[in-house]
Amino acid sequence: MTLASFKAYCFNVLIGLDQLANTLIGGQPDETISSRCYRNSQKYWYARIGRALIDTVFRLVDGPDHCKQAYQNELNHSQSFNRPCAACAEQAKRDTAKQDATKEA
Repeated sequence: MTLASFKAYCFNVLIGLDQLANTLIGGQPDETISSRCYRNSQKYWYARIGRALIDTVFRLVDGPDHCKQAYQNELNHSQSFNRPCAACAEQAKRDTAKQDATKEA
């Protein structure tokens, strides 16, 4: 196993554990806690606190908007080292366009 493949393996295991933890606390099984905090931060005060804490912890690794990036990765199905397939990327673009249209209405 090369170092790059080991890093990818470890990253994917961490994503899986994050998704498991989110599921155990009542979230969707294919969503990370970071993505959930971003998605719910406009609705719930505790999600805003969670988002602020997570963004602070991951600031050095991902920059200031870790939770927003995690949410966008969830939409694009790209929360692993592997890139999404072309069909998934196109579906994500359509979903984003629908969300934007809904927000404008």
